[in-house]
Amino acid sequence: MAKLILFDVKGKMIMQDKMEKERADSKNAVEEYVYEMRDKLSGPLSEFMRESVGSCSHSYLAEGVSCIIV
Repeated sequence: MAKLILFDVKGKMIMQDKMEKERADSKNAVEEYVYEMRDKLSGPLSEFMRESVGSCSHSYLAEGVSCIIV
């Protein structure tokens, strides 16, 4: 009986670790996307944006990153 409980606890811990890794990977993917968009808006796409829109989009992206990191 004790072995069964031990395996159950171990299984739950493994699943929790897997879920935490998936969460961290997803968070990193979103953060990477935000930085990628920021770089595109600052670089090749900047000529297509008005300055007021560019500064606004940068602040939204910075805000998004700060929400992700927390």
